Amino acid sequence: MLEENALKMPPESTGMPKCTVGPIRGARCACALLRTSKPGIVTAELAACLAGMLLATSSAPDVSRLYLVMLCVALAASGAAMANCLIEEAGDRLMPRLALRSQALDQVGGRVVRTVAALLMGTSLALAVIFINTLTMMLLGAALFLYLFVYTTLLKRTSPLSVLAGGIPGALPPVIGAAAAGSVTAAPLLLAVLIYAWQLPHFWFLALQCRDQYQQAGVPVFPLVYGENITRKLIVAGNVLIIPLSLIIPVFFTKSVFCSMLMLMIGIIHVFSSVWAVKNRSRYRLGFLFSLAYLAIMLSLLITDVVVQQQWHLFAGFIHGIHS
Repeated sequence: MLEENALKMPPESTGMPKCTVGPIRGARCACALLRTSKPGIVTAELAACLAGMLLATSSAPDVSRLYLVMLCVALAASGAAMANCLIEEAGDRLMPRLALRSQALDQVGGRVVRTVAALLMGTSLALAVIFINTLTMMLLGAALFLYLFVYTTLLKRTSPLSVLAGGIPGALPPVIGAAAAGSVTAAPLLLAVLIYAWQLPHFWFLALQCRDQYQQAGVPVFPLVYGENITRKLIVAGNVLIIPLSLIIPVFFTKSVFCSMLMLMIGIIHVFSSVWAVKNRSRYRLGFLFSLAYLAIMLSLLITDVVVQQQWHLFAGFIHGIHS
């Protein structure tokens, strides 16, 4: 365990200096706002939402509803990311890896970011309840509440197990997509479980790489509290667990042999890459990036598999109609 003073904030002189650049306007302001919205995370959540919606429908989903739910997820995720930057401002300034985000916050100004974040999240909830359905709005609201209040505000600085709660909002986009389609079936729920399981070893790679920065910022991540060895073992064990989870959907729901084989192959590669990364302690960053690549490929495979099958069914129905 850490010593009592291990997570205390260091003297102000050890942190990142506050940016002295004045407010900016126009395109530069938009770019700075975009940086505070964490566009990489938003993109992953959009892909997961799309996969969940496709898995929840036996035919192609309604295009207008698809666009609406994707817009709602993008607005909510971007607004939550901006709000997170404001809540975590002091700690972020003590972490060099977040220097550009802190600089962007200084350039735009906290008041502007706070206003835009509130508008984005409020608009997302309003669009969902007016144009989609109440369940979609409730799931979006639950994700925002869990991420900003339960995880970021209450738990993040109190326990390394806070990641267990923090992973829930990140796993909800497939369920949100399914709710927008009008049917929360087993397949999108299983995809949410898979994404939740993926997040834990993925974050632990980042915690290993930046453990000194997390300690400086006062965040008790797993390797700081329980040690690097057990964290490395948990990463490998978690990535091994992901393999059978990733096979459930293509084997039992989409029933695609080709997709199942590809899922198994990338899962095995993912495990071997994580083993290599944890054995070479200077490669934690690469392990983190390999994990991101795995998620992108896995979601792409699922989306492609479902779309191809839906189009094939449409084509087969068209041919059957011609001959009948």
